Amino acid sequence: MSTVEERCLETFPRWLESLARDAQTLAQLLTAEQREGCQRRVASILGYLFKSVDLIPDGLEEIGMLDDAFVLRVGAALLVLDDRLPEGEQGDGVRRLAADSLLVEEFLGPDMLRLRRYVESLGSLSSRGRTADAVVRKPAVRRELLEDVESLAARYQPPRRPLDGHGLIKLSSFLTAKLP
Repeated sequence: MSTVEERCLETFPRWLESLARDAQTLAQLLTAEQREGCQRRVASILGYLFKSVDLIPDGLEEIGMLDDAFVLRVGAALLVLDDRLPEGEQGDGVRRLAADSLLVEEFLGPDMLRLRRYVESLGSLSSRGRTADAVVRKPAVRRELLEDVESLAARYQPPRRPLDGHGLIKLSSFLTAKLP
């Protein structure tokens, strides 16, 4: 049996490698016929990737995008909990992301509740001038968000610096300090 730290050191770098694909997985829910609540949640989750100020500055090499990976997973878990996820193949990738949120919870402990609340609140914010409501109601705004996701996928490079125990401490400290 490995410790939480060992599992995080093994798993979090894989999440960074799959970040762009994971965003594309969620974005697929915006292109299909989905309930408005599902699309609104997805739009708010994806919008986080493009916020100019997020919980951890993206430029911090080994941890800067982990908050984004966490938000994708916690948001996916909320989709599953809210029963806003379609059945079948389209939802399977999102369910995988949702299952990953259990490790986020183990890592954050009591701060997980704060992260969950934060992710729930993203629907009331705008990112790049787009609100979740605008993404759902206006096809042109939805296309802009989908284009941003594809652009991210094309240019995203996972960090080259390996994550270590010190990085996990920095990650935890940032989230503890920044989560409302």
